Amino acid sequence: MWNSAIRWQIEPRQSDDFITYQVGYAIECDDKGRLIFKYDRALRSTELRSPEWLWEYLQEVICPTLVVHGQESDVLVAEIAQRMVDTLAFGSVVDIEHAGHSILGDNPRGFEVAVRRFLSSDSESARM
Repeated sequence: MWNSAIRWQIEPRQSDDFITYQVGYAIECDDKGRLIFKYDRALRSTELRSPEWLWEYLQEVICPTLVVHGQESDVLVAEIAQRMVDTLAFGSVVDIEHAGHSILGDNPRGFEVAVRRFLSSDSESARM
């Protein structure tokens, strides 16, 4: 479906199926006919772009929480992922190899393994 040279430039790690899904559900045309990602435009506000005020809410999350970090992410750096874990009451982090910010597209198997491991460890501790 995709010309391999173009596909490699879009995202070399992602499958054709994942890119097709993204195009179908996560991309739209703007008023000039250009393709853009769908997202809440309120996220462009200065307050939401740098949400320092959210850290205090993170402290109130009391359920076990897994922070999934793509090792090659240019959006979530390892230090911030660790700060999230340190702020959460029951937080843990997993670094997914061969993945940027789009972990599900970059390394779906790594994501699945990490989440299954987290869920099984949580269910074991809940039985104790």
